[in-house]
Amino acid sequence: MTLRLLIDTSVWLDLTKDPRQLPLLDALSRMQETGDIALILPQVIIDEFARNRERVVTSSRASMLSHFKHTKGIVAQLQTEEDRDEILVRLDEIEHRVAVGDDVANEALIQIEKLFAATISIATSDRIKARAADRALAKVAPFHRSANGMGDAIIIETYIDILSERAGDDVIAFVTHNTRDFSQKGSDTRLPHPDLEALFDGTQ
Repeated sequence: MTLRLLIDTSVWLDLTKDPRQLPLLDALSRMQETGDIALILPQVIIDEFARNRERVVTSSRASMLSHFKHTKGIVAQLQTEEDRDEILVRLDEIEHRVAVGDDVANEALIQIEKLFAATISIATSDRIKARAADRALAKVAPFHRSANGMGDAIIIETYIDILSERAGDDVIAFVTHNTRDFSQKGSDTRLPHPDLEALFDGTQ
């Protein structure tokens, strides 16, 4: 059995922001190498990730520098001068690394881009575009809100194609943080929107 994962752009971007997620990216890489998982990678996700790459790096760096400033303020209040100065020197060194770009966000970006490079991307066919447009006309998820959901619709239509091609006991999963467009509104956001619930049988 292979677990085939279609991971939404929102998740890839969020993984770059939190240093605690680096072990998860390591695990994904190892599992991809061993064949325990296979990524499903629509070209639209690669494009969306690339468009948001620099914004995420800048935001992550600003957040980390803010944390450093706060931490250094706390350390400065330590009573033992020797301990305080040593810690501040180390914090200054790490802060400098972050400021010049040697930071966790860059490390996560490198890992994600390696995962992308090891995966065959799925081009957006005219058939998928047409079905996504039909979703827009019918105002069904992810077009149930006023926002432009074309990218999301292309992703879910690609998922539908992959489901139709499922072989053997493979399990196919869609992973997203975008609860506004894909989840039940005002309910358990772990559950799919009613327009999409037929795509998720809970087993395969």
